Amino acid sequence: MAEELLRSVARALEKADFEPLYKAISDDVRWKSAATMKGFFRFGGQYRGRTGVAKLIGEIGTDYTIRAFTPKEIVSNGDVTWGLFWVDLLYKSARGQVSFDCAIRWRVRGGKVVEHQAFFDTAAMLVRQTESAA
Repeated sequence: MAEELLRSVARALEKADFEPLYKAISDDVRWKSAATMKGFFRFGGQYRGRTGVAKLIGEIGTDYTIRAFTPKEIVSNGDVTWGLFWVDLLYKSARGQVSFDCAIRWRVRGGKVVEHQAFFDTAAMLVRQTESAA
């Protein structure tokens, strides 16, 4: 169940459709960004609840457009689901492209995501931002 939920959210993200993600998360979800703090990126740190996730998505969308969010592997054990994805992003309206593997960890209870944590190549994103700004 949780594996298919993660797959369906990934399919929607490739089309810039965030509605399945919003439907998948609990009202009090705890969302941890791959960037541990703001500074180099508009996003960073932890976000709480649907409002927090909506804010994060808006911050990411200011700089990045998703071109691919392709599942490579998704596995579950109990209430934890891990996904490994190939992600391809455009930085600031096609001024730069960045691609990387991204790991996502979800804790799912009652069919809703209560915890999210992502791990990806923030260094590659930072290099792309720097190159595009030059």
